[in-house]
Amino acid sequence: MKKHLVIIFIILLTVLNATAQEAITDITPSKITVYKTVDETSLSLHIFNPPDHTIDNKKPAIVFFFSGGFI
Repeated sequence: MKKHLVIIFIILLTVLNATAQEAITDITPSKITVYKTVDETSLSLHIFNPPDHTIDNKKPAIVFFFSGGFI
């Protein structure tokens, strides 16, 4: 019984992951700004605004920082 549940769970995760990957491909940033240049590498800030956004709209924001992988 456990074996069947594990197989069903793996299949379910595979299907959900595939549909999530398809949905993510449609997202594009509203603006890309270079905020720092190190030697020949440009570090970019990707800004995502709601479709009806104007400069005077005051809405909450979420900021994600990714500093790269660790070895």
